[in-house]
Amino acid sequence: MKTHKEKIICPNCKTKQWAIVEHTLPWYWNYTHKCKNCDYVIMESEWEQVDDVQDAKKEAGFLVIILAIFIVLIILLSFINN
Repeated sequence: MKTHKEKIICPNCKTKQWAIVEHTLPWYWNYTHKCKNCDYVIMESEWEQVDDVQDAKKEAGFLVIILAIFIVLIILLSFINN
C-alpha cells in the first residue's frame, strides 16, 4: 500500500506532528491519525496541514522583533553613556 506524510496540527492540543496518509483503494485515502501528544484521534474533517514556510515566517518575524529591541537598547545606552 502506498503512503505519504503530511505535517498536521492536532485540533485538541495544537501539537504539530507528522502523520502518514494511507492510499487506500478503491476511492478514499485514509486521513485518520492518533495524536502522539494527547492520544486524540484526528479525523478527516479535522485534518489541518501545517505549512512549514508559514512557521518559518512566524519564527523569523519574532527574531526581527527581538533584533529591533536589541538595536534600540544599544542606541539608548549609547545616548546614556554620552
